[in-house]
Amino acid sequence: MSDLNDSQQRIVDTTEGIVVVDAGPGTGKTATVTERCIRILQKNIEGKDVIMMTFTNNAAEEMRQRIAKKIAEKKAEQERIIDTLDKKDIVDYDLILRKSREMMVCTFDSFCMTVLSQYPAPASKELGLSSVLSHHASVSTNDALNHLYFCKFLNEYLAENDLGEFAPIFSSDPKSLQAIIERLLSICVIPTKNIWFWRDGILVDDDGGKTEIDHLSGCRELLRDELLKKDLSYLRKNVDTLPPEYRKSDDKDAPAEDETYVKSSLVENALTDSQQKKLIDAIHDLMFAYIDRCVKDNHLTFSLIKCLALVTLYKLRTPDSDSIYDEIQSESFKFKYVTVDEFQDTNPADMSITLMILDLYKDSYNLCVVGDWKQGIYEFRNTDIRNLMFFDHNVQQILYHLKKAIKHPSLLETCGNKLPLDINYRSSSLIIRCSFHSLIIDCGENKHTYEEADIHKIVASDANTVLEENTSFERIQCNNKDEQIRAVLSSVMGYVRGGKYQVWGADKDGNMVLRKPEYSDIAVLCRTNPECRAVKTACDEFGIPSYINGDQEVMNTPEAKMLLAWLRFVENQADPVGYIPIMAAMGISAYDIRTKYRPSKKTGGALPDQIVRIRKDLVKKKSRIINLVSSIFAVCGYDNDITQTILSEIASMHRNNLLTISDIIKIIEYDIDEESDYNVDSIPEDNVITIQTLHKSKGLEYPIVIIPYVNKKGSKFPLNQGDRINYVLNDLAGLRCKKIVEGDGNNFWNLENWRTYVANKYKPDSYNEERRLLFVGISRAKQYVTMIAHEPSDFFTDFDSVEGTEPILTFDPKAKIPNPKDENRKKTVEKPVIPPYKPRRIGISVHDILCFGECEPSEDSCNVRFSEDDRSSKGMERGIEVHLRAQRLSEGGSVAADDYLDYPELKNVEAVLANLPDTDPGLRKSEIPCFLPIATEKHSNRKVTLRGIIDMLYVDRDVIEIHDWKTDVSDRFREEYMVQLSIYAYAAKGFFEMQSGKERKITCVIDWLNPKNPAFPRTEFEPVPMERIISRVDDYLDFKDLDSSTVEEEYLDDDSD
Repeated sequence: MSDLNDSQQRIVDTTEGIVVVDAGPGTGKTATVTERCIRILQKNIEGKDVIMMTFTNNAAEEMRQRIAKKIAEKKAEQERIIDTLDKKDIVDYDLILRKSREMMVCTFDSFCMTVLSQYPAPASKELGLSSVLSHHASVSTNDALNHLYFCKFLNEYLAENDLGEFAPIFSSDPKSLQAIIERLLSICVIPTKNIWFWRDGILVDDDGGKTEIDHLSGCRELLRDELLKKDLSYLRKNVDTLPPEYRKSDDKDAPAEDETYVKSSLVENALTDSQQKKLIDAIHDLMFAYIDRCVKDNHLTFSLIKCLALVTLYKLRTPDSDSIYDEIQSESFKFKYVTVDEFQDTNPADMSITLMILDLYKDSYNLCVVGDWKQGIYEFRNTDIRNLMFFDHNVQQILYHLKKAIKHPSLLETCGNKLPLDINYRSSSLIIRCSFHSLIIDCGENKHTYEEADIHKIVASDANTVLEENTSFERIQCNNKDEQIRAVLSSVMGYVRGGKYQVWGADKDGNMVLRKPEYSDIAVLCRTNPECRAVKTACDEFGIPSYINGDQEVMNTPEAKMLLAWLRFVENQADPVGYIPIMAAMGISAYDIRTKYRPSKKTGGALPDQIVRIRKDLVKKKSRIINLVSSIFAVCGYDNDITQTILSEIASMHRNNLLTISDIIKIIEYDIDEESDYNVDSIPEDNVITIQTLHKSKGLEYPIVIIPYVNKKGSKFPLNQGDRINYVLNDLAGLRCKKIVEGDGNNFWNLENWRTYVANKYKPDSYNEERRLLFVGISRAKQYVTMIAHEPSDFFTDFDSVEGTEPILTFDPKAKIPNPKDENRKKTVEKPVIPPYKPRRIGISVHDILCFGECEPSEDSCNVRFSEDDRSSKGMERGIEVHLRAQRLSEGGSVAADDYLDYPELKNVEAVLANLPDTDPGLRKSEIPCFLPIATEKHSNRKVTLRGIIDMLYVDRDVIEIHDWKTDVSDRFREEYMVQLSIYAYAAKGFFEMQSGKERKITCVIDWLNPKNPAFPRTEFEPVPMERIISRVDDYLDFKDLDSSTVEEEYLDDDSD
């Protein structure tokens, strides 16, 4: 017997045609989609004919597991009653399970990468790019790294091209330029070598019929009509660059003006923007060059892979006369049944890809899109909730471009079997009413724009009678901002210790009962990350167990900022942004820093001896970024989830990009400025409150939700940040720049472009997403919601009209808050027996035991390195660039033609690769971390692991070769390099023999890439004796024992063997 309600059953039964599911919070969306998928797999189709797409790997994996679990449950239920079933009614669930494993459940990004890995050439050919994407291309997921890459590209592009007035605009704000490129790609505005792949954009319904809008130029007529409806008086008073004839005078004696005429003239003048066409052309050329460089370097972003996959699919679907793709290939990546979850988070590129993968089956296209536009909270990621709200209309817009790529577009022209889910199983009626009311709150003059018909209301399940009797919506107003945190603590303890509240949850035996709330029943949802950190700090100080769930701004933490200070100090000892925070953290007063310590640019001056000694040791590790970062954290005494996250992220970035200290500094500063989030892998205790941002709470549920900082000033909600980039892009205004360059021939200034400010008065309501964010926050709650503010915004005060809400309460700062520590007092227990201390394993970098320079019996005998410039004719920066390109070549990729001119060593890299026993790139691995455990008799009480990175490892059935790229002009450090490669060889030998049980011949090769080196082109040798390596380790440990001022070693887990 089905446990689905009527609305769910309709969706499960409707497997053919186009289905649009409006799935409100708590309505059983996942269960319904799972049942529908199993119903489809029972048809006479193969598993590979079905695809389900979503937006996160976690969501895709959860869907796979739910489908497999549900199939197993259905099989078990059938076996229980199989004797009562007719043979025709018995379902082969084993077959369905096999089909489910064959079906594609993936994210949009992974699907696009699959398309590009199978067909890397069509997009390059269609767009006119100079290179073909490598099969080994990967996505760069780090925003800071992508920005660093874009800045390097932009600097080179501006140096080689004359952009006239746009050069200072582009160079002064690369973040805005990169952001507008990402937006253009998200709406499928893609440049080819000479024109745009798609540009003439969309059709809109006008009073006179259909009107065509250009994505980039906009639509002048419709924009004029909209602007004339707007109030421009504020703009006329406050935009300094507005021509005098349009400025509104405050002089009461000024002659009266014809406001209608002035407004009409102002709008007409604003629309005549001669800069717009030049801007579009400049953006086109820069975008094309950027995409060409990304493809050449195999550096892909999420938006870029979607566009390249879109072009690839379009090219496969529309082969021309000289196409190399046959009919079978043109039908690849087509599916008879397509399901897309979280459709409110799609953009036009996602919509286009979705339509192009539909395969005609039984005279129809079978597509099910599922989502809730009310939970569309990612416009800052260029998503478009209109794809779900107005699905039919947006499909027609996309078909305007795709008619050639879809065999029967007429079957998509009449879409829209809209099937909503309308019963909420999560929340009480009060919580549901309040969440829906949040969508229609007016914020002062900013009115909501939702039509009643757009909002499909849901109702609470009749089975939720317990929730209906135990629910409340409370608001607490504080007297000042400092009281807000105390009010949060008071609310938490009131729920846990007040005795007034009961939650419907599982007891210790797993039975659902009404019980006293616990800390784990409570979530504090904040608008921003800093607010989350403030709540977390207060909870820690007061003793309330808590943890921050979800991504955090780890680069905005004290740990990251101290790391930044030390990196700047290591890079430049005279940098006050480096040494001042360091001295302040050591407890030196601001007065002493200002008066006693004024470091000289050359000598470091009067800096404290302790800081100078630490810096001297850290400088030795400049070329080993990960070791340097971990050493800085050791100096500062930091070892927590935040530092582990920072180390992990920097290691990942460095492994793929060979970053310098300067690059790491730029990345941290970018992340601080952009408030970038990183996933912090922390394991909370069993009974703790959850603290997270409203954005991160989406998809979760809690019995109790507390939403603080609902203010109109200071920590605000709604938060109207506006559009912080220097460009405007919307349907009617098109693409425009907020800046304009003016000058007198000698001096130039970036001024506000008043025409763009006028045109930008037509823009969507910036508060609607904030309303949806409040909807998400309230709808996370099952029973109780508490909102807290000290200067309440409309989001706080507007709930008086909602039936069942409590009157606003005033917080009493004198009221005593129950002490959480009282409940943790326990009886005295016997003193535990502590096991003997287990020595930790010391991790030592291979380079630490090498001697670069004159090795004398001094304290520096085995720990001194000459600078990188001493070892390479071009220095460290050049060596990194050569290594980066050598890595790309060894992985089977390609480099730019200009690179061979800039780095002639690459020809020698190719010669090395060509002379390997087998030239298959699959047998080569680049930048491989390796670890070699060492046991010494002299230091038998200390466990040591040597660690390093192999430049290139070649492995086949019989041979292992260790290769290291060297750009030195001399071979004076050859003996040291032989020790280095021998360590790598012993590590590789042990690993592969343990893995396969087969002994292989192992050879070490120093590949000298500089022809001036007397040992050019290579030094081939067998690994040096292990005793020589052990002797070096002993010397290193002896030196470390003598020098107590050095930075302590990195300790590894004892299972590192």
